[in-house]
This record gives sequence, C-alpha cells and structure tokens, in this order.
Amino acid sequence: MKKTLSIVLAALLLCTLCVVFAAADEPTASDYVFGVDNVNALAGETTNIYTHGENLNAWAVIILLDKVEDNLYKVSGTPDVGAGDPRNITLADGQILLVVHSSTNDPAQADQYPNCFDKNAAMALTDGMFVQLSGIDLTVDGAVENGTATCTVEDPRTADSSSEAEPSEAVSSEAEPSEAVSSEAASSAAASSEAVSSSEAESSKSPDTSDAGVTALIIVALSAIAVTVTFIRKRS
Repeated sequence: MKKTLSIVLAALLLCTLCVVFAAADEPTASDYVFGVDNVNALAGETTNIYTHGENLNAWAVIILLDKVEDNLYKVSGTPDVGAGDPRNITLADGQILLVVHSSTNDPAQADQYPNCFDKNAAMALTDGMFVQLSGIDLTVDGAVENGTATCTVEDPRTADSSSEAEPSEAVSSEAEPSEAVSSEAASSAAASSEAVSSSEAESSKSPDTSDAGVTALIIVALSAIAVTVTFIRKRS
C-alpha cells in the first residue's frame, strides 16, 4: 500500500513539474508579435487580417479591431473563439479582423501545430489593447511577406514620443579654453550621474508579469515536493 501511494504521489509531482515548464513557454499577449500570413485568406496554422467578415473560419480565434490611425488599431471586445459554426461579422467603417487559426492551443504540440502560440496569445487579448501593423497592405488580398501585428497595452505613440530625447546644445567651437574645460567637466559629471541613475532604475524594475507567474508555479512545485517527501516519511 505504501509503495503504491508513493508511486501515485511521485506521478502527481511529475505532472506538476510538466505544467510548470509548459507555462514557462507560453507567450503573453502584451508585447506579443504576430507574424501575419495573409490578407482576406486563411489556411491551417496561419495568422491573418480580414477587411471583411464574411464566411469566417468556424474554428479560428477572431479579434475585432477598431482603427485609431493608419496601421494602428485597438482591440474591441473579447476574442471570439470558434466553436465549429461558420461566422459572419458586420464590420463598421475602419474595422478589421485579426483571425488566428491553429488546431490546438497546447504548446507541447507546437512541432505539429506551430501556430498554437499565436492562438494562445490571440485568446489572451483584452479590450482596449493596441495592435500595430507593419509590412501589410490591406488593399491587396493574398499572402503577406514579413508582415507583423504587434500587441501592446500602452499606446505605442506615447511610448515613441517619451523615448525621444531633447537635442543637446552644441558647445561653441570659439569658446574660451577655460569655458571648454568647464563644459567638458560638466558633461562628464552629467554623464556619470545619468549612468548611475540608469543603473539604479534598471535594478529597481519589477519582474514581468509572466515571470512572476512562472515563479509562483515553481514555488507550488517545490511545496509539492516538500509535502510529498514529508508524507512518505511519515507513512514509512
């Protein structure tokens, strides 16, 4: 009886560890980059953009996108996960669809169904997220080369504007020697201060949400190990 119980507990522990490592490989929706394969066309294991909503695949995950500006869209509502019924969606002016197909959402089967990661990321998209298209001509139906759709929680336009540094004033080449030395010393001090601040900011960054989730799963797995060992010792 003790031997059987030990085997069962060991099997449960092994399953827990498998879940931990599988979760570590799963992508998150934020900052996820979809590789877009087609416009207004769909094949198995592909990610596509549709400018119409007629006769959509019965099993694909469909996300409605509202236009913000050229090549920038916002997720509207929640993902429509296919359940085997053909779908027709009426699109308003400026709306498009992100249509993602895969025969599974199990990362363990990625060798056979490589688009499972896109499918998982599509299902994790939430209302209000931004989707920025790149390398995609929506006026041309068919295959797309090197097209992407990048998802972010924050408006990428805000991120771009905040990252732009103000140009520094050029030091006059006709400055007096003492002024040039003073300017150089000030610049050196400023650079040193900036480097320290950058280092401190980098060290104070909190871990990504996905990293925190993986950490939590690892803690659960280690707790399971401790409980299993303790239980087996008591039974023996």
